[in-house]
Amino acid sequence: MKGIKRVFQQFGMPISDRGCTFEEVECILSPEPWNPHDPNAVAVMVGSHMVGYLPTELAVDYAHGLARLAAKGVLTTGVARLWAKTDAGVVRARVTILIPESHQF
Repeated sequence: MKGIKRVFQQFGMPISDRGCTFEEVECILSPEPWNPHDPNAVAVMVGSHMVGYLPTELAVDYAHGLARLAAKGVLTTGVARLWAKTDAGVVRARVTILIPESHQF
């Protein structure tokens, strides 16, 4: 949640109770083989901010190919949509990404 808040703050868009959305933002997929919770974890970054992870059931298909590309110094990108709103003082958010199919890596 911190990363999402920072993205909205960086672009000068306050999160309100009406909700706000960033459309078509470039995201980077960053494999995390050192992650103690899941060696197949794939972080989703917007700029320098981590805004989430691929779901576990997807990450297992993507992790190896993304790690191979990262070892060559290649960043894998996609398109993200970030949505956030405040609800009784609590920030609720969703990140949706469009990325190539895992077999393309």
